[in-house]
Amino acid sequence: MAGKTFILHLKIKGENNMHCVFVKTFDKKEYAEDFLNNGKMLFRHVSYYQELEDGQIRGDNNEGYVTDHSKVFIKENTKTLRIGDSKFFVDWEGVQRDYPELKSASGNFNFELTYIADVQIFCMTYINGQMQNMDDIVETIKGFGKYCVVIIDCADFLNKISTIKDIAYVRVKYSDTEEKNLGIKRELYKNQSEFRVIKRQGGEKSFETLGKLKGFICSPDDLLLFLLLDVKEIG
Repeated sequence: MAGKTFILHLKIKGENNMHCVFVKTFDKKEYAEDFLNNGKMLFRHVSYYQELEDGQIRGDNNEGYVTDHSKVFIKENTKTLRIGDSKFFVDWEGVQRDYPELKSASGNFNFELTYIADVQIFCMTYINGQMQNMDDIVETIKGFGKYCVVIIDCADFLNKISTIKDIAYVRVKYSDTEEKNLGIKRELYKNQSEFRVIKRQGGEKSFETLGKLKGFICSPDDLLLFLLLDVKEIG
């Protein structure tokens, strides 16, 4: 925080007027400094987190699955079907063998397609003063690394990432529903309180640079204290 001045006002946890913060946690100090000072973001393909073996701290073998529901008109000898954004060729010999009731049927049919989205993601933690599980969230963050970048101006960050091509973002919801999309994870991961930035492109990884971000770096042990303070940069 060299060269910066902050006014810190003590607040009570859970007070409604505490603003939100984004927290990105790194295992190396130089990565944290690069993110804070230059806004450097490493996006990874969602499949990376399926294969990550870290005791379910971040790794999730259900990560990235999406379910599309479509009503499609088909008739015998239909050559192709479009479900969501995907196009499929129809093996009528297989259809007639496995689903004889469709042999001479035509009309609208409901299809459900589950697949892994071909996107890259950048994950952060979202926290505000109304959260009852703030202590548990901070405890979870300790498993991510030693250096927390606390972004105190969420609107500024969102404005910056909105300038990146083919970007979307979502605050993840946690539910054990069978429905799958990029904004839902299992209840098991609720203390991640994830805010997810999604880049609509394939590939193993890519980088984006936003420029300097408004915030500071602290250790996970100090994070909870900072969350009890109203932090405002004045210089």
